[in-house]
Amino acid sequence: ELLASRGEAEAEADRSLYCFVCGQTVTSLGQRIPVQGSFEHTCTNPGGYVYTIGCFREAEGCDEAGELAEAFSWFPGYSWRYAFCASCRVHLGWVYESTTEAPERFFGLILNRLVAGRDSFPSTS
Repeated sequence: ELLASRGEAEAEADRSLYCFVCGQTVTSLGQRIPVQGSFEHTCTNPGGYVYTIGCFREAEGCDEAGELAEAFSWFPGYSWRYAFCASCRVHLGWVYESTTEAPERFFGLILNRLVAGRDSFPSTS
């Protein structure tokens, strides 16, 4: 029974998360990490837009754009730049970097822009 639950936990951790627009693999559940005490954060930008983001160690399906900015960072001690889907270029969140905090780097991805399955996409290739 212990082996079965360990296998289920490993399968859950390996489960991929995909771009909600094109179905490109972005990251996996196993890449989730707590930052400043939590995996999930609800944040409001200066324009009043509210985002619920999750923190991920890596997001191989993201490209980064822009200069690192300190202004309006939702994580004290971190600078940020944009993270886009490497395939369709839709904005998926931000990548954060710090020279004084741990982790030194992580992705803050907008959770409702990630999907756990590719069922709604025409192709899985």
